[in-house]
Amino acid sequence: MVPGLKSTAYRVSHANWTLFNGTSTATLVLTGTKPTVPFRCKVKVISATGHVDLIGHVFVNSEDLNFISGVTLKQSTISLTALPTITTTGLDCTILVECIDAGGAPITVETKTAFLCRWMDSSRSYVDSTGTWTQSLAEVLTGDTLCAVGTVIEYLGVRYTVAKVTAFSKLSGREFLRRLYMNRGSI
Repeated sequence: MVPGLKSTAYRVSHANWTLFNGTSTATLVLTGTKPTVPFRCKVKVISATGHVDLIGHVFVNSEDLNFISGVTLKQSTISLTALPTITTTGLDCTILVECIDAGGAPITVETKTAFLCRWMDSSRSYVDSTGTWTQSLAEVLTGDTLCAVGTVIEYLGVRYTVAKVTAFSKLSGREFLRRLYMNRGSI
């Protein structure tokens, strides 16, 4: 813990909306919740140690997704508004079920992870990765080592993107603090 880090900011990340990710069983126990919009299912079969039978069927409600030799990805065609019942036959593998929209694009879920920081709304000049002098909108000190260039951070309802990171280490070589240079923008 670094003294003086008393403000809370949030790392914002997006991931595909996942309903199931695990070993195949006769009926898949869905671990995710349904999206708030109509959706379809994208099903991927993946071989894993001891589980390599990728030929069989996945039923999304009554729709049959037939996995034949060499086919490892299928999409349902029926639009859903409630969690489906998903059953399998003939498969012994890892199955990944994700939600997609009517056009086939992934539906994503946003996650915000809180971290402590010291936020300073002051412009700072820095040299970017191309060697050009650039001006940041804010400077942030944090002990969170997951904040990297490109990370989206929300502070007081405003989203920023990390443009540059300077890490500080103790004599032992262990990092204890990061200085983040922030610019406006988000994903």
